[in-house]
Amino acid sequence: MPSQLRLERRGTQEYGSLTCVSARLTIQLQSLLARIAATDRLIDLIVYRLYGLTEEEVAVVEGLATDVETDKRT
Repeated sequence: MPSQLRLERRGTQEYGSLTCVSARLTIQLQSLLARIAATDRLIDLIVYRLYGLTEEEVAVVEGLATDVETDKRT
């Protein structure tokens, strides 16, 4: 027989502390996501340097090249 979840009423103070915890976790998550993005960018730059890519080639790889620059290569 499946167990049933029993719901209890909680005080507003407990909900307030949950909101506070949620806010702190959101800030920590945003910080980690920013660090991950910065690390990804650094890895990209290291790889571009290892392969000796020019600024124009990096723009193509990153999808920043304009159609005119792309047409020059073809």
